[in-house]
Amino acid sequence: VVTAYGSMGSAGSAAQMVTQDELQEMGRAHGKTAGQVLLRWAVQRNVSVIPGTSNPKHMAENLRIFDFSLNAQDMEMLDSIPSDQRFLHFDHWPDKAA
Repeated sequence: VVTAYGSMGSAGSAAQMVTQDELQEMGRAHGKTAGQVLLRWAVQRNVSVIPGTSNPKHMAENLRIFDFSLNAQDMEMLDSIPSDQRFLHFDHWPDKAA
């Protein structure tokens, strides 16, 4: 089982991710936030997600990802982000041998 803990990193990096125009457009199309879109993408990829937040509003928002699905076009767009443009924290590459 692959688990994403604190999947959006720190508050600063999360803010940078969720302000991406494409993610905001996708969120608006589903009546969701960009953060919810990212969490839903991970869940649809069979990743167990443990978003880190102490904000009760964000906790409730994070739970509201099970009442919609991303379509094939949305998933393909998110899957197609080049690996050198993805966010990587702590220089951790789980598939790379140490």
